[in-house]
Amino acid sequence: MGQAPAPARMPAAAVEWRRPGRGHLHCRYPGLRKALTLSKAAGPFAACRSKAPLGGLGTFEHFPAVESERVLGASAGTPGVPGPAALRTFSMMDSMRSTDNLARVLWDYMLLRHEPAPADVILVLGSNDVRVGEHGARLFLRGLAPLMVCSGNVGRLTAGRFVKSEAETFADAAVRLGVPRPSILIEAASTNTGENIDRSRELLASAGVQVSRVIVVQKPYMERRAWATFKLRWPEPELQVTSPPIPYDEYPTPAIPRDLVIDILVGDVQRMRVYAERGFQVPQPMPDEVWAAWTELVARGYTGHLVT
Repeated sequence: MGQAPAPARMPAAAVEWRRPGRGHLHCRYPGLRKALTLSKAAGPFAACRSKAPLGGLGTFEHFPAVESERVLGASAGTPGVPGPAALRTFSMMDSMRSTDNLARVLWDYMLLRHEPAPADVILVLGSNDVRVGEHGARLFLRGLAPLMVCSGNVGRLTAGRFVKSEAETFADAAVRLGVPRPSILIEAASTNTGENIDRSRELLASAGVQVSRVIVVQKPYMERRAWATFKLRWPEPELQVTSPPIPYDEYPTPAIPRDLVIDILVGDVQRMRVYAERGFQVPQPMPDEVWAAWTELVARGYTGHLVT
């Protein structure tokens, strides 16, 4: 939620392919949208360079003579993209995996799967998905907390789409489901996750609410980042993070299409590393499989939500 930094411009990348046999190698660069043909005349190694937004990796359309591919990192500094000294090997199967399968790897990593238990407050973090506010309302109606806080102003994903702030939009959705309006506190000034937490903490303190246990509600693919940010900004309370129980395949809607979901998901996984390095959240371990899937999705053009 909130105003995200401008999308990153991915630097040039150099890619080498080992060509032990004869024939042509066709590779597709997502940024160029055209095929390049490298013939046997190029020698045992064929190398090419492009200024397209590749993120350090090309994807194959056809590779009859390929034994392996080696990807040299980007030549300029984009956070989370390997530098020029990095040499990474990817199997051909990684390039062949479906985009949805790659996205599911990231989705599963970002989910924490906490089982909500009674708490002092339900903190609903604003976003472009009203189902988050509705999920917070259902937790309240189950009796899991006596108070809801809806937090968030208007961000890049909600400007022009929501008539009100994200906090007010989510609060209205909760009231429609039966949550009494006096049971909802609204924090409508924050524009990022850190501010959500800081300003909500201040709001609760000014209202005299003692907090020792919190349920944070976010989108499924932001659970881990919400947890990591909360544990840095407000480490004292016992924390649970939850989201609408919607699987990846059922999550997109006409207002939140699949490509936008993947774009944001890729951006949030990048933020897990970059924001920890910048001191915005606590570090989280990331399996190699997750980072490999992230790298491949960047190569396929899902760069609209990256930070610079």
